Amino acid sequence: LVNDYTDELLAAGLDSAAFSGRSFYDAVLDTTALLGLLPERVADIADHDNDGLPRFIDRYFAAARGTKELPASAMTKWFDTNYHYIVPELAKDSRVELDDSA
Repeated sequence: LVNDYTDELLAAGLDSAAFSGRSFYDAVLDTTALLGLLPERVADIADHDNDGLPRFIDRYFAAARGTKELPASAMTKWFDTNYHYIVPELAKDSRVELDDSA
């Protein structure tokens, strides 16, 4: 999906394509995942190995929707809108590590 979207933009004449043209679930969670900052509680979920999807996608949706064992992430209204965004779960020792699989 991401590759198709990027290919369409490049075919339309753009020199580069921004990531934020679409979201899997939540724009804040997209950024959190790209920066390698998904919640520690989903870290044990294995990388997804399906071509065309980010490695983090199963952890991403576990954070967004929860699983049988794990609760979903909290949501809040930000940016002076009525839209609820997922709240990142950051710790003092959180490290930014770009995930280029998206």
